[in-house]
Amino acid sequence: MRVGTIVLVAATMLAVAAPGATGKVKGGGFAGTTSAEDPLSFKVDRKGRVMSFSFDAVALTCSDGDTVDTPKVTTPRGERFTVRRRGFGIEARNATTGFGWDVSGRFRSRGRRSTGTLSVFASFNDDNQQDADGTIKCESEALTWSVRRR
Repeated sequence: MRVGTIVLVAATMLAVAAPGATGKVKGGGFAGTTSAEDPLSFKVDRKGRVMSFSFDAVALTCSDGDTVDTPKVTTPRGERFTVRRRGFGIEARNATTGFGWDVSGRFRSRGRRSTGTLSVFASFNDDNQQDADGTIKCESEALTWSVRRR
């Protein structure tokens, strides 16, 4: 079992949205789980943008045979992600630690539900320290997720 803990340092975030007209979604909170039963949630602000996206305890399988679970990961407080054509995406990368994740989502049922995919990855060196140049690569399986308006 990997002893190192995944450290969350400010990551570079990039909003990825489908081209076209903005599909406004009513503000509120959404909560649910991934296909591996990991908790996942986010909020939608008054302008219909995704914020406070978070997930917890996603299992990563490493190239050396170990496994590691992520701590709770949440987008920075001021970050907002545009929703277009009822879809959104987030790419988060930390060039120092090698930790990152990708999410894509789409709102359904008149904005009462959302579904999507999540993948998480990290790199470690031989001393079990997070390192973008580390030789040990860890990644989650391709997870699907589903949330409902709270």
